[in-house]
Amino acid sequence: MALTQRVSGSRITLRDDSLVVVNPLMTYTVPYTDIARIGGGGGGTLNIVTRAGHEIHATSFGGSLIDNFVGSADRAVERIESRVRRNRSRASSVPMSKKVRISWIADLCTLGAAVCGTAAGLIGV
Repeated sequence: MALTQRVSGSRITLRDDSLVVVNPLMTYTVPYTDIARIGGGGGGTLNIVTRAGHEIHATSFGGSLIDNFVGSADRAVERIESRVRRNRSRASSVPMSKKVRISWIADLCTLGAAVCGTAAGLIGV
């Protein structure tokens, strides 16, 4: 349940002044002015490269077999590039950030599994 919750919650959000990449463990906020390149690595992958040289892999486009037929990663790259071109000249008040993602449901399920596993080990079941 915890793994499913984290992976299914992965997404890319286009805000007015920044791009937000939510991966299973980390959330990246990148102002449009800091984006150097958006690329599809083939096979349904999507990467964002910043001007500072940081590469962010979007888990939501992580090698999907369905993408070979549908082309969703390529469409996402086109939409992101379009938004970056429109907003690149605007000054952004949002700094680039990388934060640990908190998912209450996934974290509580992981904690519950750890407690149950420890209890089972102590009881000897």
